[in-house]
Amino acid sequence: MNFITRLIKSIFLLFLLLVTAPTLLFLIKWYYGNIVTKKTYVGIIELPRVIEKSEDIISSAKTLFSSSDIRGIIIKCNSNGGNEGACLAIYSDLIKLKELYNKPLIAYIENNCFSGGYLIANSADQIIASPGCQIGYFGKFLKDKIDESDDILNTNKTNTQNDEFEKQYYDSLKNNRKNIKENDFKEYKNSFLIGRIANQKGFVDAIGGNMEVSKILRNKTVIEGRIEEIHGSVIDHLIMYSVDLVRKITKSFK
Repeated sequence: MNFITRLIKSIFLLFLLLVTAPTLLFLIKWYYGNIVTKKTYVGIIELPRVIEKSEDIISSAKTLFSSSDIRGIIIKCNSNGGNEGACLAIYSDLIKLKELYNKPLIAYIENNCFSGGYLIANSADQIIASPGCQIGYFGKFLKDKIDESDDILNTNKTNTQNDEFEKQYYDSLKNNRKNIKENDFKEYKNSFLIGRIANQKGFVDAIGGNMEVSKILRNKTVIEGRIEEIHGSVIDHLIMYSVDLVRKITKSFK
Protein backbone atom coordinates (compact mmCIF):
# COMPACT_ATOMS: atom_id res chain seq x y z
CA MET A 1 0.00 0.00 0.00
CA ASN A 2 2.85 2.43 0.88
CA PHE A 3 4.53 1.66 -2.43
CA ILE A 4 1.35 2.41 -4.37
CA THR A 5 0.86 5.68 -2.45
CA ARG A 6 4.42 6.79 -3.20
CA LEU A 7 4.00 5.82 -6.85
CA ILE A 8 0.80 7.86 -7.16
CA LYS A 9 2.49 10.87 -5.53
CA SER A 10 5.48 10.56 -7.85
CA ILE A 11 3.24 10.37 -10.92
CA PHE A 12 1.26 13.39 -9.73
CA LEU A 13 4.43 15.43 -9.11
CA LEU A 14 5.80 14.44 -12.52
CA PHE A 15 2.54 15.46 -14.18
CA LEU A 16 2.54 18.77 -12.28
CA LEU A 17 6.13 19.43 -13.33
CA LEU A 18 5.36 18.73 -16.98
CA VAL A 19 2.38 21.09 -16.88
CA THR A 20 4.11 23.97 -15.09
CA ALA A 21 7.63 23.66 -16.54
CA PRO A 22 6.98 25.71 -19.72
CA THR A 23 5.45 28.54 -17.70
CA LEU A 24 8.29 28.50 -15.16
CA LEU A 25 10.91 28.47 -17.91
CA PHE A 26 9.21 31.40 -19.64
CA LEU A 27 9.07 33.43 -16.41
CA ILE A 28 12.72 32.69 -15.62
CA LYS A 29 13.78 33.63 -19.14
CA TRP A 30 11.73 36.86 -19.05
CA TYR A 31 13.08 37.87 -15.65
CA TYR A 32 16.70 37.09 -16.50
CA GLY A 33 16.40 38.76 -19.89
CA ASN A 34 14.92 41.90 -18.35
CA ILE A 35 17.78 42.08 -15.87
CA VAL A 36 20.69 41.57 -18.28
CA THR A 37 19.31 43.45 -21.31
CA LYS A 38 21.17 46.69 -21.91
CA LYS A 39 19.05 49.74 -21.30
CA THR A 40 19.55 53.46 -20.85
CA TYR A 41 17.49 55.47 -18.39
CA VAL A 42 15.84 58.67 -19.58
CA GLY A 43 13.98 61.00 -17.25
CA ILE A 44 10.40 62.06 -18.00
CA ILE A 45 8.80 65.32 -16.83
CA GLU A 46 5.08 65.61 -17.59
CA LEU A 47 3.51 69.04 -17.35
CA PRO A 48 -0.02 69.15 -15.89
CA ARG A 49 -2.87 70.49 -17.99
CA VAL A 50 -3.00 73.62 -15.83
CA ILE A 51 0.19 74.64 -14.02
CA GLU A 52 -0.75 76.09 -10.66
CA LYS A 53 2.53 75.65 -8.75
CA SER A 54 6.13 74.82 -9.53
CA GLU A 55 7.35 72.81 -6.51
CA ASP A 56 6.45 69.27 -7.64
CA ILE A 57 7.75 69.73 -11.19
CA ILE A 58 11.01 71.33 -10.06
CA SER A 59 11.53 68.66 -7.38
CA SER A 60 11.04 65.92 -9.96
CA ALA A 61 13.40 67.68 -12.38
CA LYS A 62 16.14 68.02 -9.72
CA THR A 63 15.89 64.31 -8.91
CA LEU A 64 16.17 63.32 -12.58
CA PHE A 65 18.99 65.70 -13.47
CA SER A 66 21.08 64.80 -10.41
CA SER A 67 20.85 61.03 -11.02
CA SER A 68 24.10 59.77 -12.56
CA ASP A 69 22.24 56.87 -14.21
CA ILE A 70 19.94 59.10 -16.27
CA ARG A 71 21.43 60.22 -19.59
CA GLY A 72 18.81 62.73 -20.74
CA ILE A 73 15.47 64.34 -19.92
CA ILE A 74 12.25 64.56 -21.95
CA ILE A 75 9.57 67.15 -21.08
CA LYS A 76 6.11 66.12 -22.27
CA CYS A 77 4.48 69.50 -22.82
CA ASN A 78 0.75 68.92 -23.17
CA SER A 79 -0.37 71.89 -21.12
CA ASN A 80 -2.56 74.97 -21.36
CA GLY A 81 -0.11 76.90 -19.22
CA GLY A 82 -1.15 78.39 -15.90
CA ASN A 83 0.08 80.83 -13.28
CA GLU A 84 2.78 83.11 -14.67
CA GLY A 85 4.96 82.85 -11.55
CA ALA A 86 4.97 79.05 -11.62
CA CYS A 87 5.63 78.86 -15.37
CA LEU A 88 8.50 81.34 -15.22
CA ALA A 89 9.99 79.57 -12.18
CA ILE A 90 9.94 76.18 -13.93
CA TYR A 91 11.43 77.65 -17.09
CA SER A 92 14.22 79.37 -15.15
CA ASP A 93 15.10 76.30 -13.04
CA LEU A 94 15.16 73.94 -16.03
CA ILE A 95 17.62 76.26 -17.80
CA LYS A 96 19.87 76.24 -14.71
CA LEU A 97 19.61 72.46 -14.20
CA LYS A 98 20.44 71.82 -17.85
CA GLU A 99 23.59 73.92 -17.58
CA LEU A 100 24.58 72.54 -14.17
CA TYR A 101 24.38 68.84 -15.10
CA ASN A 102 25.11 69.15 -18.84
CA LYS A 103 22.37 66.72 -19.87
CA PRO A 104 20.28 66.96 -23.06
CA LEU A 105 16.76 68.27 -22.52
CA ILE A 106 14.15 67.51 -25.21
CA ALA A 107 10.57 68.85 -25.25
CA TYR A 108 7.80 66.86 -26.93
CA ILE A 109 4.39 68.34 -27.83
CA GLU A 110 1.81 65.74 -28.84
CA ASN A 111 -1.51 67.54 -28.42
CA ASN A 112 -1.84 71.11 -27.10
CA CYS A 113 0.86 73.43 -25.76
CA PHE A 114 -0.29 76.93 -24.96
CA SER A 115 0.89 79.94 -23.06
CA GLY A 116 3.25 79.16 -20.15
CA GLY A 117 3.42 75.52 -21.25
CA TYR A 118 5.15 76.58 -24.44
CA LEU A 119 7.41 78.91 -22.45
CA ILE A 120 8.58 75.89 -20.41
CA ALA A 121 9.09 73.87 -23.61
CA ASN A 122 11.54 76.58 -24.70
CA SER A 123 13.92 75.63 -21.90
CA ALA A 124 14.74 72.49 -23.93
CA ASP A 125 17.59 72.07 -26.41
CA GLN A 126 15.06 71.05 -29.05
CA ILE A 127 11.26 71.00 -29.34
CA ILE A 128 9.65 68.11 -31.22
CA ALA A 129 5.96 68.39 -32.14
CA SER A 130 3.43 66.13 -33.77
CA PRO A 131 2.23 67.57 -37.11
CA GLY A 132 -1.33 68.12 -35.85
CA CYS A 133 -0.65 69.52 -32.38
CA GLN A 134 -1.75 73.06 -31.45
CA ILE A 135 0.69 75.71 -30.22
CA GLY A 136 -0.05 79.34 -29.40
CA TYR A 137 -1.50 81.98 -27.07
CA PHE A 138 2.05 83.28 -26.58
CA GLY A 139 2.56 85.77 -23.79
CA LYS A 140 -0.76 84.92 -22.15
CA PHE A 141 -0.97 82.97 -18.91
CA LEU A 142 -4.13 80.91 -18.93
CA LYS A 143 -6.05 79.62 -15.96
CA ASP A 144 -8.13 76.97 -17.68
CA LYS A 145 -8.94 75.47 -21.08
CA ILE A 146 -8.73 77.47 -24.29
CA ASP A 147 -12.04 78.52 -25.81
CA GLU A 148 -13.58 81.60 -27.40
CA SER A 149 -14.26 83.34 -24.09
CA ASP A 150 -11.95 86.07 -22.82
CA ASP A 151 -12.89 85.19 -19.25
CA ILE A 152 -10.14 82.57 -19.07
CA LEU A 153 -7.43 85.14 -19.74
CA ASN A 154 -5.91 87.30 -17.05
CA THR A 155 -7.99 90.30 -18.12
CA ASN A 156 -7.88 91.79 -14.63
CA LYS A 157 -4.20 92.65 -15.05
CA THR A 158 -3.21 96.16 -16.10
CA ASN A 159 -1.78 96.79 -19.55
CA THR A 160 1.61 97.51 -17.97
CA GLN A 161 1.65 94.10 -16.27
CA ASN A 162 0.61 92.31 -19.43
CA ASP A 163 3.25 94.16 -21.45
CA GLU A 164 5.94 93.16 -18.95
CA PHE A 165 4.93 89.48 -19.03
CA GLU A 166 4.84 89.50 -22.82
CA LYS A 167 8.31 91.07 -22.91
CA GLN A 168 9.71 88.40 -20.57
CA TYR A 169 8.00 85.73 -22.64
CA TYR A 170 9.34 87.02 -25.97
CA ASP A 171 12.88 87.52 -24.58
CA SER A 172 12.87 83.93 -23.33
CA LEU A 173 11.78 82.67 -26.75
CA LYS A 174 14.46 84.68 -28.56
CA ASN A 175 17.17 83.31 -26.25
CA ASN A 176 16.39 79.76 -27.38
CA ARG A 177 14.58 80.10 -30.74
CA LYS A 178 16.58 82.54 -32.85
CA ASN A 179 14.40 82.16 -35.95
CA ILE A 180 11.15 83.32 -34.35
CA LYS A 181 9.96 86.63 -35.83
CA GLU A 182 8.29 89.21 -33.59
CA ASN A 183 5.39 89.60 -36.02
CA ASP A 184 4.64 85.86 -35.79
CA PHE A 185 4.82 86.04 -32.01
CA LYS A 186 2.28 88.88 -31.94
CA GLU A 187 0.04 87.20 -34.52
CA TYR A 188 -0.46 84.11 -32.36
CA LYS A 189 -0.83 85.82 -28.97
CA ASN A 190 -4.57 85.22 -29.10
CA SER A 191 -4.77 82.18 -31.37
CA PHE A 192 -2.81 79.04 -32.24
CA LEU A 193 -1.05 77.34 -35.11
CA ILE A 194 -0.63 73.63 -35.85
CA GLY A 195 2.65 71.78 -35.44
CA ARG A 196 3.61 71.69 -39.12
CA ILE A 197 3.22 75.47 -39.49
CA ALA A 198 4.92 76.05 -36.11
CA ASN A 199 7.92 74.16 -37.48
CA GLN A 200 8.03 76.34 -40.60
CA LYS A 201 7.92 79.52 -38.50
CA GLY A 202 10.64 78.37 -36.07
CA PHE A 203 8.49 77.69 -33.01
CA VAL A 204 9.50 74.01 -33.02
CA ASP A 205 12.66 72.30 -34.29
CA ALA A 206 11.32 69.08 -35.77
CA ILE A 207 8.08 67.29 -36.59
CA GLY A 208 7.46 63.72 -35.48
CA GLY A 209 6.37 61.40 -32.70
CA ASN A 210 8.04 59.40 -29.95
CA MET A 211 10.39 57.69 -32.41
CA GLU A 212 11.68 61.08 -33.56
CA VAL A 213 12.24 62.09 -29.93
CA SER A 214 14.26 58.89 -29.33
CA LYS A 215 16.26 59.45 -32.51
CA ILE A 216 17.22 63.01 -31.55
CA LEU A 217 18.04 61.96 -28.00
CA ARG A 218 20.33 59.20 -29.32
CA ASN A 219 22.15 61.81 -31.39
CA LYS A 220 22.74 63.98 -28.33
CA THR A 221 24.00 61.39 -25.84
CA VAL A 222 25.18 57.79 -25.58
CA ILE A 223 22.18 55.45 -25.54
CA GLU A 224 22.92 51.76 -25.04
CA GLY A 225 20.16 49.28 -25.80
CA ARG A 226 16.57 50.27 -25.28
CA ILE A 227 15.35 53.43 -23.58
CA GLU A 228 13.76 52.98 -20.15
CA GLU A 229 11.60 55.91 -19.03
CA ILE A 230 11.95 57.02 -15.41
CA HIS A 231 9.80 59.64 -13.71
CA GLY A 232 10.90 61.67 -10.73
CA SER A 233 9.14 59.53 -8.13
CA VAL A 234 10.97 57.69 -5.35
CA ILE A 235 9.37 54.39 -6.44
CA ASP A 236 10.68 54.70 -10.00
CA HIS A 237 14.19 55.37 -8.75
CA LEU A 238 14.04 52.51 -6.26
CA ILE A 239 13.09 50.13 -9.09
CA MET A 240 15.85 51.54 -11.29
CA TYR A 241 18.56 51.10 -8.66
CA SER A 242 17.31 47.61 -7.71
CA VAL A 243 17.43 46.39 -11.31
CA ASP A 244 20.91 47.89 -11.77
CA LEU A 245 22.13 46.22 -8.59
CA VAL A 246 20.89 42.80 -9.71
CA ARG A 247 22.45 43.35 -13.14
CA LYS A 248 25.83 44.17 -11.59
CA ILE A 249 25.67 41.12 -9.31
CA THR A 250 24.77 38.93 -12.31
CA LYS A 251 27.73 40.25 -14.31
CA SER A 252 30.12 39.61 -11.44
CA PHE A 253 29.40 35.86 -11.64
CA LYS A 254 30.18 35.65 -15.36
